[in-house]
Amino acid sequence: MCTPVQVDITTHAGSFASPWLPSLSSLAVSLVALFGVFLTIRAADCRAKADRRANREQDFLTWKRDTLLRLAAEVSGSAVRAGDALKRVHKAATDDSAAVEYRKVEQLSEDIGAANSRLGVIGERDLAKRCIAIRLRLDALTLEAVRGLGADELEAHVQAIKSMRGSFDHDAERSIRAAAEPDDTRPAR
Repeated sequence: MCTPVQVDITTHAGSFASPWLPSLSSLAVSLVALFGVFLTIRAADCRAKADRRANREQDFLTWKRDTLLRLAAEVSGSAVRAGDALKRVHKAATDDSAAVEYRKVEQLSEDIGAANSRLGVIGERDLAKRCIAIRLRLDALTLEAVRGLGADELEAHVQAIKSMRGSFDHDAERSIRAAAEPDDTRPAR
């Protein structure tokens, strides 16, 4: 009779890491992918912040330009109307009509003063100073002084106001152009 041969089939694990290797490698690949997604999101966030900052700056420059245009037109128009009103005060037949016209000069002077304040608020100090000069010139001409001036003297005052307005217009145009073109030389924040 034959004796059966007994065969021992047992598996012996070679190392401790063998069963964990696929799980650990999947975890490593997942962490690398997660880190890549994090970097991509961070870069996109930085670009979005830079875009928002650029848009805010452009919006501010547009607002400033529009405000400068409006204020410059207001000051120039008021100065022209004030010069015309001064001429009407001088030519007025009665004291009452002269007083009515002079009140217009006073109101226009106040309008220029208000524009001066708004120009100072938006940082246009030079234009604000020019407004002050025009207003002081108008305020120096009292009703009695205008009525007592000769035609040539009054014309000299009106021409001085016109000259001041021209200087104001020139500086305003330069400021408006500067507000329309962003300054690329400023350091980025």
